[in-house]
Amino acid sequence: AEFVFSVAANAASYIDITVSTTHRGIVAERLVRLPLGKAMETFESGDFTRFSWDTTHPFAWIIDTVASRAHAGRFCARTAPITHKQQSVLSIAMTTLVDDTLSFWRRTSTEANSDYMSFLIDGVVQGKSSGSGHYERMAYFVPQGEHIFSWVYEKDGSINGDSDCAWIDDITFPLSQMDTACRPQPSVGVTVADGEKYCKVYPNPANGFFVVENAGNDHFEMTLTDAFGKVVDKKMITRVEKTYYSTANLRCGVYILIFNGKNDVFAKKIIITK
Repeated sequence: AEFVFSVAANAASYIDITVSTTHRGIVAERLVRLPLGKAMETFESGDFTRFSWDTTHPFAWIIDTVASRAHAGRFCARTAPITHKQQSVLSIAMTTLVDDTLSFWRRTSTEANSDYMSFLIDGVVQGKSSGSGHYERMAYFVPQGEHIFSWVYEKDGSINGDSDCAWIDDITFPLSQMDTACRPQPSVGVTVADGEKYCKVYPNPANGFFVVENAGNDHFEMTLTDAFGKVVDKKMITRVEKTYYSTANLRCGVYILIFNGKNDVFAKKIIITK
């Protein structure tokens, strides 16, 4: 089937579609998130909840609520207060769908040539700045695939400078598959019980292959879909069996394994890397 959607000009950077399927009297629903273009983080939500930010670092970045410090709007992200030889870190994991660019606006107020705010892709520094000045727009190439983007402010062993912090705002991400892009949502009529206990999928993330281990007494039809719900493959998983599945022909990204048994329907997410 083919569907056409009309989206308002002021719509968000994605749309959520609930897909409902019925099989043998069992109803299952899945939330599919379709990107409408590049996603943008403006921090205007006043927190870090719009995207799957990792804020678990001991000195994670915070939201600055002083409007004059933002590049645009009322809010921006600011480094946490730290002292000498400490770091403040903010990061996010994404799977980019194509070769693209990530851009953001940055501003520093630090000890020049000593305390740096750096941007890293997969742990590799792409650019850094120190000293005091106005907002600058930075842009970096990002190849297709899984990545971790990090903003790190690190102080040296002595002396403070100016406000001793850094800000970022208005981040434009590459065209990406968000981690939340496809979450199985069981509804009335879906049994998520014994089957999920018996079927194991590993390793996850998978590189080259993954294993589906069925230690139960039921047969399952396994359907592999991509993050947008497109069926990639189907396979029968017999009882008490280990099935090795090659990922050589799969692109990097998030996939969903849907298991249909006689009495059970459940799903597992798996990430494919190269």
